[in-house]
Amino acid sequence: MYAAKLEAYENSHKVLLMDCLVLRGAEVLKSSHFCKIFELGKVERKFRFIIITMLGPSLHLLRTSQVRNHFSLGTALRFAQQSLEALQDMHSIGFLHRDVKPSNFGVGRPETNDFHIVYIFDFGLARQFATRDKDCRIPRKSAPFRGTPRYASLNSHRKQEQSPKDDIESWFYMIIEWTVGALPWKNFKNQDRDKIMLMKEQSRESAGMKLLLEGCPRPHYRMIMQYIDNLEYTSIPDYGYIYFLLKHVAKKNRIPPDEPLDHDPEHPYAGTETPPSCLPYGVLISTIQTKNTTEDINKK
Repeated sequence: MYAAKLEAYENSHKVLLMDCLVLRGAEVLKSSHFCKIFELGKVERKFRFIIITMLGPSLHLLRTSQVRNHFSLGTALRFAQQSLEALQDMHSIGFLHRDVKPSNFGVGRPETNDFHIVYIFDFGLARQFATRDKDCRIPRKSAPFRGTPRYASLNSHRKQEQSPKDDIESWFYMIIEWTVGALPWKNFKNQDRDKIMLMKEQSRESAGMKLLLEGCPRPHYRMIMQYIDNLEYTSIPDYGYIYFLLKHVAKKNRIPPDEPLDHDPEHPYAGTETPPSCLPYGVLISTIQTKNTTEDINKK
C-alpha cells in the first residue's frame, strides 16, 4: 500500500518540492526514518503529486490512546532516541524541520515489518540551512514565526533565525510530553504564543524547571535541557551526548533492551539500535540534485 500527497498546480509555496528534496537526501543517506518516494509528477494544470510509503499511526495518536495519556518510560526513551536520529539525519543533509511535534512522527505498519520504526514527515515548513559551499546560512535579522506554539523553540517565539538547536529544543518538549503526558502550558491555545513563551522562559529558572520536569528522570533531562540551551546558532550538536544520557536513563531504571513498546506489547522491541554517524552539514545537497528534483515533479 502507498500514500499519495497532492498539491494544487497553482500553489506557489511548492511544498511537495521541499518534501522531495528532503526525502531524496534521506534516501542517499540510507536513513531508516523517512518515507521512500515511488513516483512523482503532475496532472497538467490540476495538481502535482508524489507517491510515498504508507505509514501507521502518528506518535501523537499513540500517546493519546494510552490510558495514562503518556508512554511508559521505556517506550518514551525508544521514541526519543529514534526521533532524534531522524532529526540528526535531516540536519546532516542540510535541512531544518521547523515544526517538530508528535503528529509529525509516526511508526510503520505491522505488515511491512516496521511497526517499531519511527518516521518523520510533513516538511512543509522545512528550510535548507546548509549547503556544500558554506556551513550555515547567514541568519536573518528577523525571521517569521515557524512551528507549533506548544513545541516551538524560544528562538522561534522571538522571531530569530532557527538552527539545528531549535529542532532539538522542540524535540525535548515533545519527549517531556511523552514521558509525563503534558507540558505546563498545555491549556494555552495557539494564539497565546506570548504566554507560552513566558512559561518556557520561566522553565529555565529553578521553580519553572522543577515544574517542567516533574515526573521525568530529572537529573538526565535537566542535563539535556542545559546542553540544548548552551548551543548557539552555528553549533553542531553533539547528538551522541544526548543518546548517552537517554541510554543512561534506561540503564538506571533497569529497562531491558528488548522491552516491548506500548503499542505492540506482544513483541520484543525491534527498532533501530545504533544512531547513524553525523555527516558534515549539507554534504549531500547540491544544486544538481535540486534541479533534477524540480524537473521530476514537473514532468507529465
